[in-house]
Amino acid sequence: MITYNPPQGPRAPKTALDLLNAVIPLLKQDYSGDLEDLVVNIRDFVPDSPRHLETVTAHLKFAIQSFFALVEATTNALASSVLGSSPRVPNSDLAVLQEREYDEESDRCLDSPRHYSLLTRSQAAFRSFLSACHAPPRPNWDPETLEHFATLALARKRFTHPKRLEHLSPVWAYESFRQVARWFPEEVVMALAGAARGLGLTLSPVPLNLNELPPGAAIQDPSTVFNKGFDNYIFSSPGAAIAYIDQFSQRLDFDLRMSLSFCSSAQEQQIGRAIRRVIRTIAITTEGELAFASYFMRAVAHRGDGKIFVQQQVKGESVPSRLARASSAFSTAFGSGFQPVARGKSWEDLHNVFSLRDRLVHPRRPKDIELDRSHLSIAMSGLHWLVENSFPALSNLDEQKIANLVGSRLPSSTRSRRSITGPE
Repeated sequence: MITYNPPQGPRAPKTALDLLNAVIPLLKQDYSGDLEDLVVNIRDFVPDSPRHLETVTAHLKFAIQSFFALVEATTNALASSVLGSSPRVPNSDLAVLQEREYDEESDRCLDSPRHYSLLTRSQAAFRSFLSACHAPPRPNWDPETLEHFATLALARKRFTHPKRLEHLSPVWAYESFRQVARWFPEEVVMALAGAARGLGLTLSPVPLNLNELPPGAAIQDPSTVFNKGFDNYIFSSPGAAIAYIDQFSQRLDFDLRMSLSFCSSAQEQQIGRAIRRVIRTIAITTEGELAFASYFMRAVAHRGDGKIFVQQQVKGESVPSRLARASSAFSTAFGSGFQPVARGKSWEDLHNVFSLRDRLVHPRRPKDIELDRSHLSIAMSGLHWLVENSFPALSNLDEQKIANLVGSRLPSSTRSRRSITGPE
């Protein structure tokens, strides 16, 4: 739901244009840089190199994150403007922008909340904003483009909230990304130019200069390996279960290390982009640990004979708080019984990381996008909580507990070594 107060009155569309004209160059800088890095890595891709595959996959995720950062910031700014200017908007679109149920028969917006996909909200926001600016509508987005957008949104959802190891790789959606990578930024430029003309304003267009993504490289899709038979093996063998958990942790850590390494070596003109990437990656790592731990416990509880307590989500609970509870339950079931300490400055700063991430998604003013080294300090403090609390809970495993829950063949090692360091 939109939780902030949009600008009010007839100046709201002009305010939205000013905001987007200020923040889009920064988001475009992130996106353009991530696309460039991805193109270079794909062109140099070595099919038989696992490390190169991890690098290409990480850069693909960074580029997809930057793409959706642009989509979400634009959509939310346009929606906020429309809601604040009270134009004549069809109730079907108004319900989408307000995220409420819509009754088609009576053509009324209902009080009950409803979640709409980003694609649906974005379409409604563009239509309504251009109407509010007395600008001609843009052509409807064609069905093939919409399908590619939806595919990419699913890939982003999976690696943001991964339940399985293969969800961490979006390579299966590369072709869809290739199809929409330039389309949406171009759509934004055209729509904003039309809105400015409708309001009688002069708006300097943001030059795109975006790299063209090459055709799909020979990158293996993990979903072709991790099939149902593999799942059965994972949840019936302690050694396989521990190796699977360890691999999941290492994949999350790889993206985190790449973000921190880029931040450590970033030139001054790149530091904002680097910090935004670190903020997004720490948030995704937190959500990834939570999603995987919760899914793994439920899967074992569903398949196994042993007893395992799976806590239910508390309405309104923050992601860090949910992770603390899930880590505690996971360690109790499979590990040493390590209990995360949900207090202190680093705990508060992990919550602040999510506040910063939300600022990037819902910018109300240009400075919401302009992050500096003080925000990096907050991010590193929040990461410290993960390293000291969540990582040990999910990594230090007890072979006998796992054997009791998933099988009887014991592995030779049960400790995953996780060490993350970053820029000072």
